[in-house]
Amino acid sequence: MSVFLLPKDLCAMLTSAIAEFWWSKEDSYCWGFTNHGSYSTQSGYRLTEAILTMNNSANQSLPPVEKKLWGDLWKVKAPPKLKHFLWRALSGALAVKERLRTRGIAVDITCQGCGQASETICHVLFCCDKARRVWDLANIPLPPAGFSRSSVLLNLVHLLSVSKNRGVDVSIQRVFPWMLWQIWKARNSVIFNKLHADPHHTVSHAYEEAELWYQAQTGLIEAEPHHVKTSWHKPPEGSIKCNISSSWINASQPCGVSWILRDSRGSTILHSRRAYSYIHSKEEADLYALLWAVESMSNLHKHDIIGGDKRTHAVST
Repeated sequence: MSVFLLPKDLCAMLTSAIAEFWWSKEDSYCWGFTNHGSYSTQSGYRLTEAILTMNNSANQSLPPVEKKLWGDLWKVKAPPKLKHFLWRALSGALAVKERLRTRGIAVDITCQGCGQASETICHVLFCCDKARRVWDLANIPLPPAGFSRSSVLLNLVHLLSVSKNRGVDVSIQRVFPWMLWQIWKARNSVIFNKLHADPHHTVSHAYEEAELWYQAQTGLIEAEPHHVKTSWHKPPEGSIKCNISSSWINASQPCGVSWILRDSRGSTILHSRRAYSYIHSKEEADLYALLWAVESMSNLHKHDIIGGDKRTHAVST
């Protein structure tokens, strides 16, 4: 290789000529893995994580059971955020202490929730004392021998089987993605904020969020004019309608209530939710939901509202 010494001015001219050849004035560098085109550490981490995951997947042939589980996970009725969370849990991509240690980060891997075992993904979501308390309260049928202490796959297979069990209450069938998500959020609250969540609150919040998400999906379907049958009836033109709902499991757990206010086109105007404790029956929960909705409409100065829930056609408020 030959080395030439060129004047500084000539180097600048050559650089400018090359730039003009390759780039127009409108061209610029951008990062292709964010919406705004600018690099962020979060997007860089996600890209690296995705590449590592794809490399690992390419080097391993999945057994039939695991292939089916991957397919079933993506069919779960839940928000994309929760599906991505389930994928991360199954692929070992949650940043628990045991996983950080495998990446060369010097960290004490003892679980801060119970202080008794290594913090693995399986331990955090299923076997930690705090997680076990949540599962005990959630009314979700558990495996006869309890959750596996080492296999996230086996535990998810069980939860998916519960979600398809027609003999289980519908609210229980569909809640497991939210239950896992709330357990993970409770773990993060301990790690980052030193706050220990009440298991009762974790359970009630999971059921509440699941119910609200399903209500929102129902609302989207009801607003679509091309669907043949819907259970929601639009109010007269110029009127508004308030639908209410409640989620009750048993007297020892908080119940969730919610209301949604929509116009004659099915568009959502307002919605809200809250929880009540020491409610002894589904009927009592329905009554609290109705009273709270009436109180909310009064505080919002909303009048001449058609009200109803899944069992009541219309209630004048």
